[in-house]
Formats: sequence, C-alpha cells, structure tokens
Amino acid sequence: MMTESKKINVYLASDSSGATVLNVADAVLAQFHDLQAKKFMWPMIRSHAQVDHLISVMRANPGLLLYTMVDEDVENYLLKSCGKYGLTAISVLGHVLECISDFFNLESFLKKPGLQHRLHDEHYINKITAIEYTLAHDDGRNQNHIYTADILLLGVSRTSKSPTSLYLAQRGYKTANIPIIKGIKTPIDFSKFQSTLIVGLTVSPEKLKNIRDNRLNYLIKPSTKPDSYVNSYTDISFIRDEVVEARRFFDEHSIPVIDVTNKAIEETSGEIINLYNTKIPAYTKTHSKLNTCISP
Repeated sequence: MMTESKKINVYLASDSSGATVLNVADAVLAQFHDLQAKKFMWPMIRSHAQVDHLISVMRANPGLLLYTMVDEDVENYLLKSCGKYGLTAISVLGHVLECISDFFNLESFLKKPGLQHRLHDEHYINKITAIEYTLAHDDGRNQNHIYTADILLLGVSRTSKSPTSLYLAQRGYKTANIPIIKGIKTPIDFSKFQSTLIVGLTVSPEKLKNIRDNRLNYLIKPSTKPDSYVNSYTDISFIRDEVVEARRFFDEHSIPVIDVTNKAIEETSGEIINLYNTKIPAYTKTHSKLNTCISP
C-alpha cells in the first residue's frame, strides 16, 4: 500500500564548513523512503547572535536541527535555545539514525550505504544544474545572463573567485563571477537583479602580489623575461590601487565584502552562504538549495 510521504525541514548547523553534518544528513535521510526532507545549510555558526538568527528562522519554519559544534559555549547556548522553544537538536556524532526514527516515528527503509548518491535525486540534479551554470558564467563569461545567478562574486584577479564559485556550485548555488579591472567600468546593471546575492572578495595587496608572482613564474619562466620586464600585474603599487578601487566600487554599491587573505575556500564559502541566508528572505521559505546546498 502506498503511503503519503512526510515533508519536513531539516536544518544543518556547524561551526565549520558543514561538510560533516551534510554528509551524515544525506546518508541518514536517504534511509527513509517515506520522508521528503528539505535541507537548509547553516555553516560557520560561531556566536550567540548567529544562533539566535537560526532559532528565529526555525521558529517560523519548524523542523529538525542536526549539528556539529566544537565550541562548547556555542553548543550549550544552541541546545538551551532549542529547549526554550521546544525545538529538537541532534548532534550528528550521536546515534543519528535512531534519533530520527524516534522523532518521526519511522522505521529505516533500507539499511544500505550509498543511497544518498542516487543519480535522479532532486538535489543531485540541482547540483549539476548549478555546476553547469557556474562554469558557463566563470570569469565574466556570458554577462548578459548573470542576473539569474543565486550568487555573484566580484573581485580583482586572483582573489579565489573561480574556485569559490565552483565550491558553491557543488552545494547547489548557481554562481557567477566577474573580475574587477582597474580603470575599466564593471558592466553590471544592478537594477536587473532580483534575488541575487552580490559579494565582493578582497585580499591584502602583499598576499595578492605573492599569489600573482607565483602564478606568473609558473606560466612564464624567469629566464625568458627580458631585462626590462615590468608587469603592472605584479607591481605592488598597482595592486594597492586595484584593491582600493575595488573596495570603493563595493562601498558605492553597498556590496558586502569578505577578506579572503587568510581564509580557506571552504571558510569563505561558508560566510557567503550565511550572507545568502540572511539577505535573501525567500531562501528560508521556498529555496531548494542545500536545501541542497557550504562552509563547515
């Protein structure tokens, strides 16, 4: 006899990139064939204020919280807040499968590994769509179609725009990125964006020079450079001007900025996803990112 599937919200919280809690959630939820779980990723939760924001969203759209937390203070505050409002939180380091079975009064359908990798899973299709979109809109390509992006990254050359975009795409976000070039107007019509999060990436000039030097040395052997070789691409004064001009552009258009100087791509992506959760209200109601969709 066919039974009606239960539709639930599952919030995935972490004080890191969220990779562990996401992988565990996918593996466990795949065991329940009568469960349609809509997942919401909340990475980089490291303060009481961030916990408060998560709790406010869960109260408006109730569901189950799965989490990984290293910081005991934040974890205790999270559990206290959940208890205060009758919300259920489960550490994925515990017996997750048994807890979910008890919570939803369901029995595990198939105790087999790998069910989360079914090719026709909705989230898999979303991820492939996002990756295809992101590859087609990398480094300023197809700029006439960037207005349908979930996330648009801006920054001068070598600020990790492309790898960060691909990381976000693997989490289900259609991500475009456009370079900010000194002295050249960035061809964006901001009035055309409706539900796109725009983020500026910046980096210290010294770090950027080092990255660019290494890049050029990889592409061009020093012995092949003429004695008069001078390239503004790696000139520290030029780089400083580039970074300042980009920051001025971000400020002019009220674009939030993330400094990637000492950040891993996972951490940068986690901050971007948190911004998306905060600044795109429809995400917590109708969006199906991780829903598929990074940071810990």
